[in-house]
Amino acid sequence: ERWYLRAIEFDEQLGNPKELAPDYSNLASLYLSQGCLDEAARYARRAVEIKETLDLSAEPWKTYNILARIAEAQGRAVEAAEWRRKEQESYAASAFVAHAIREWGPVMQSMVAVCEGHVQAAKQVNSLLQQFEEGWPTTVAAVRRILDGERDIETLRTGLSPKSFVVIHTILSQLAGEAPPQQTPGVSPAQESLTLPDLLTLVGQAGRPDAPPGLGEQLYALTHTLSSEHYNEWRKERIRTQRLIERQKFVDF
Repeated sequence: ERWYLRAIEFDEQLGNPKELAPDYSNLASLYLSQGCLDEAARYARRAVEIKETLDLSAEPWKTYNILARIAEAQGRAVEAAEWRRKEQESYAASAFVAHAIREWGPVMQSMVAVCEGHVQAAKQVNSLLQQFEEGWPTTVAAVRRILDGERDIETLRTGLSPKSFVVIHTILSQLAGEAPPQQTPGVSPAQESLTLPDLLTLVGQAGRPDAPPGLGEQLYALTHTLSSEHYNEWRKERIRTQRLIERQKFVDF
C-alpha cells in the first residue's frame, strides 16, 4: 500500500494521467483483496475517470472488472452487471482481441457450416470444443447454447470474461451475416498481415512531427497484441514505439 501511495503522489506531482490511472487501479485492486470496499471503490472510480478520457490502450476493462467485483461484494447486482457489460464491450472494441479470434477461428468456421446444414462440420465442432473445454469452460458452454439455437447476446453474455464475450459475439455476428468469417474486431486485415519491415516503416512515420493523428497509439496497441502472442521480435518494437510516442509528445509540447 505504501509503495502504491508513493507512486500516486509522484505521478500526481508530474501531472501524468497515463501513469496515474494504473496507480489508482492497482491500489483499488489491493484494497479489494483486503476487503476494504469503500477505499477500493474510491480509487477505482478515480482510475476510470482518467481512463475514459484516454484511448483503449489504457485498458479500461481492467478497472471496470474491479468495480464489478466491488459491486458484487456489496450485493449490488444491477450495478455489477453494468460494469461487466462495460468491461466486455471496451475490450471488444480494442485491438487486443486478435489472438482470441484467431485461436477460435476453426470453431467459428465450423459453426457457420453447421448452421448451414453441413453434417460433417457438426462432428468437427464437437471435437474442437472438447479441446477447448478445459481452458475455456464458460465459452464452450455458451457455444453449445448457440448450437442449441440461442442467438441472444444479452442472454449469453452473463458470466463471460471479456475474451469469451468477444468469441461469442463474433460467432453470433458471423451467423447473422454481419461479419465475414474470422474478421478481427478493432484490427484491419492489413494490420493482421503486417510484416516486420512494414511495422518499422510505420514506427518511423509515427515519430515524425507530421505523423497522422493517433498513429502512434494505434501502433502501440497493435504491438501489445502481437507481443502477447509470443512474437519476441515484436516486443522490442513495442518498446520502441512507446518511446517514439513519448518523444513526439515532448516535441509537440
